[in-house]
Amino acid sequence: MIRISDNDILRGGTKIGYIQGNDIWSYDGNKMGYAEGNSIFNANGKKVAWLEGEYIYTESDRKIRIADNNQYVSGGDAPPAYRAAIRVLLED
Repeated sequence: MIRISDNDILRGGTKIGYIQGNDIWSYDGNKMGYAEGNSIFNANGKKVAWLEGEYIYTESDRKIRIADNNQYVSGGDAPPAYRAAIRVLLED
């Protein structure tokens, strides 16, 4: 599970990244991508996922319920698109 604390993104208490504006960064300062509206883009600007209805869809044909993702990426007050971006861009 992933937790948002202020702008930090934590997994098991270890910082794995942070949020800066619309951007999601890895812990070592590499921009992983960003959320814009209901779309998620990688650092090169390629759309890699989007929110539609009750689901997150990825370019790799993955489908995640938004409600489940909001529990998986907890804490903070980030909107669903940011939580989806965190999971898609920083997940192992």
